[in-house]
Amino acid sequence: MRWGGSKRGRILRKNDVKGVGEGTAAGSEMRPTTNLGEAGASEHAGGGDWVDAITSGGNHRSEAGGREESGSRETLKDKVEDFFDCQFDLFIEFTGLISWTSGASIGWHSDDNRPYLKQRDFTAVCYLNSYGGDFKGGLFHFKDGEPTTIKPLAGDVAIFTADSSNIHSVDEIADGERLTLTLWFSRDASHDEDARLVSLLSQSLTF
Repeated sequence: MRWGGSKRGRILRKNDVKGVGEGTAAGSEMRPTTNLGEAGASEHAGGGDWVDAITSGGNHRSEAGGREESGSRETLKDKVEDFFDCQFDLFIEFTGLISWTSGASIGWHSDDNRPYLKQRDFTAVCYLNSYGGDFKGGLFHFKDGEPTTIKPLAGDVAIFTADSSNIHSVDEIADGERLTLTLWFSRDASHDEDARLVSLLSQSLTF
C-alpha cells in the first residue's frame, strides 16, 4: 500500500469534521436496529478461531448505512484522502451503523485480517455518543503507537490504516449503549458498495 507520508492514523476532533453525525443520538433515525447476536457476529467475522472475535451476548448490532448518512460518508472519505495524502481515489467498501450494549467487546485485530477483507485500506470510526455520559466501558485501544487509548466523544473520528500496523481492540461495554458510524475504504473500485448496490437494484428491476 502506498500513500504520501508515513502516517498510520489519528483522531480528528469534532470541529475538523463538521456535519458528520450532527443531530444523531440514541433513538434517532440513524440508530441501528439489526441484532447480530453471537452466531451472527461469528459468521460475519469468518467463524472459527478468529482474532477479532466479538463477545456480544446478543448485544452487538449493526446495519448497513442508508441515505441519512450519505453526506457524512463523503465528508469522511474526503478527510481520509486528505490526511493520508492519497494519490488515488478511494471507494467506500462498507458502511455500518454499529451499536454496542452491555457485554459487547472486540479483541485485538486489524480490519483486513481475513482473506475476504484484504481489499480494506483505511478505516474511519465516527463516534455518535460519548464515553461516560452515554455509556461506560468501550474504550478503543491501539496495540502500539500514539494515541494508545481513545476515549470516544460524540463527533470525534478515528482514522487509520486497516492493515497490521494498526492492531486495535474495544473494551467491554459495562453500561449504556455505544454508537458509531464506521466506514472502510478501498482503492479497488470493484469493492465500491454504492456501485454494488446500484447493480443489485438494477438486476432486481429487470425481473
